[in-house]
Amino acid sequence: MTAGTDFEAGTPGETQALAENRVILRQARRDFLVAMEPVRASVYAYCRSLTPTVWDAEDLLQETLTKALAEASQRYEPIRNIQAWLVRIATNTWIDSLRRSGRVTLERAESTLDLPDDQAEDPLAALAVESALRQLLHLLPPRERACVVLKDVFSYPLAEIAEILETTPGAVKSALHRGRATLQAARTGSAGP
Repeated sequence: MTAGTDFEAGTPGETQALAENRVILRQARRDFLVAMEPVRASVYAYCRSLTPTVWDAEDLLQETLTKALAEASQRYEPIRNIQAWLVRIATNTWIDSLRRSGRVTLERAESTLDLPDDQAEDPLAALAVESALRQLLHLLPPRERACVVLKDVFSYPLAEIAEILETTPGAVKSALHRGRATLQAARTGSAGP
């Protein structure tokens, strides 16, 4: 290898071209993570609203970013709305993981609540919101849960929710109606004698 180059072979048989590609790929990964940073907190908050624990949310976020990096490398057109794109990947990843595990709705965790950090500026940090999100986890099927969270917590417009979930605005309205009715029935049922 000549002096003054930034490329170093990692193994004895590695060629200069392979070493250069490895450096280019590392830089592309860094650039991708920097581009995702402005929306990372809100996507994490969304992942947190879907999952029963902080660890599950972190796993979902990591899997989402991994899939996003792979998908971004194969796209020809630019991503118009990075946050909506990541939320769609997170939603689909989460629903797929529920299907793979055979769970339609998550079962109640027997562990204590893992409360968010009091110093966090996260809008989901309030205990009342945490409790409401736990209720969502236990009462609503995945698609209804995603619609209610995207609309009522993150205020996405119906058309954007439909795009994220790859469905129609009518289907989103229907899922919102069912989800809200289920939550209202649970609220009035628990407020009774």
